[in-house]
Amino acid sequence: MKTPRQKLYKKLDTLWSLIVRKDCICELCGHKGDIKEFDAHHIKKRGNLSTRWDLDNSACLCKGCHRFKIHMDTFTVAILIDKLKKKRGKKWYEDLVKKTNKIVKYSTSDLEELVEKLEKKLKGE
Repeated sequence: MKTPRQKLYKKLDTLWSLIVRKDCICELCGHKGDIKEFDAHHIKKRGNLSTRWDLDNSACLCKGCHRFKIHMDTFTVAILIDKLKKKRGKKWYEDLVKKTNKIVKYSTSDLEELVEKLEKKLKGE
């Protein structure tokens, strides 16, 4: 049985993924399609709570690029990061690295606030 905290993590993971994939365009190869054809990729490991649900720590990838390129070839990861730097700016990546290095401990109310924030973002508010 899942704890309330685990349920909040699951909800946050789902919301984050839906927001990342909503444009349905692979940020590596440019493939366009249906949301089910895409994965939400964490640029910095999802184990870092400081950036786990941060939309700056995301890339929308088609399933092929995600499974067979990004997670199989470190050179492709560098290509993706370069593309994202061109699109989002070098400062985006510098800020992401800084945020990733922070230690964060969320309270239940912090997690609930994050859920509300991501729900609003998903609705376009």
